[in-house]
Formats: sequence, C-alpha cells, structure tokens
Amino acid sequence: MPFKGQLRWRKIADRDLPEIDRIAKIIHPDLPEHIKTFAEKINLSPSTCLVVCDGTHIRGYAIAYPWRMNDMPPLDTLFGSIPADASILYIHDVTLLPSVRGQGLVAELLKILSEAGRELALTRFTLAAVYGSEEAWSRYGFRRAPMDERLMAQAAGYGAAVYMTRDFEPA
Repeated sequence: MPFKGQLRWRKIADRDLPEIDRIAKIIHPDLPEHIKTFAEKINLSPSTCLVVCDGTHIRGYAIAYPWRMNDMPPLDTLFGSIPADASILYIHDVTLLPSVRGQGLVAELLKILSEAGRELALTRFTLAAVYGSEEAWSRYGFRRAPMDERLMAQAAGYGAAVYMTRDFEPA
C-alpha cells in the first residue's frame, strides 16, 4: 500500500545507520554491504548522503560521494578518503521502500544532490545501474556511458551493472 504521509529528504545522522542497514538488506539482498562501509561513506561526504523520512520513520536512503569519472568503486569496501582527483558525484545507492516509490522522491533527490555537487566543485553524476534499472534511470536523464574493459570488470562486481552519467540539474 502506498504511503500517503509527508516525506522529506534530510542528511543522515549516526542514529539512522541501523535502519539504513535494515532497508539495504531488504532491497539489496544480492549486493550486501557491511554497516561500516555505509558509515564511512556517510562520514566522507555527509552533505550528499540522505534519508527520506516521514518525520518518524525512514522510508529510504541515498548514498553519494565524490569520485572519479569512468570508475566504479568496489562494493562493500572501505576507502579511507575521497580520491584527490574526484570530479563527479557518484550515486552509490538510492533505495526506497516500495510504499514510497512513484512519489517524485528521486527527482527531488537529484535537485538536492545537484546543489551539493556544485558546492563540492563537481561536474556531473555517475552511477552503476543494477537490477536492470537502466530504463528507470534514463527517465531521469541518465545515459549509458562507454565502458572499457576495466570498467566492465568493475561492473561485474555489481552483478552486470551499466555505467550511466548525466549533468547536474540547472542551478
């Protein structure tokens, strides 16, 4: 049943980690990540990691961070730091519970992340479309990017992902 309450995106707080982990295990059982990897990504880029909530309950989350163009970071890996040559905002994960899908949350998220990306002096978005989500991401302006052998090998770690990119929303 769709959720009809007021939903809003906000920055992730440490107290949100257990719920993010719970939702990730529901939505991504084939791509597990340890809660420590979520925590590190959030700490490395707090302005680009968000949860969507109704004031009481978290209904989804988005993890994004500065990264390098034409590079897919490995899943469930601690990085230690953001690469010095980071130029794009890599959308690592956008996960929404089924009850809140179809309510314009991704479009709203992309506006928020575009502003945050510009503030970090980044140039555009990239992501790895998993679970056949290429068509869904294309509705938000993402396009398949060329993949060389190295990028194809990285994509295999995501379960046959497609590398996609697009510009930020206009300011």
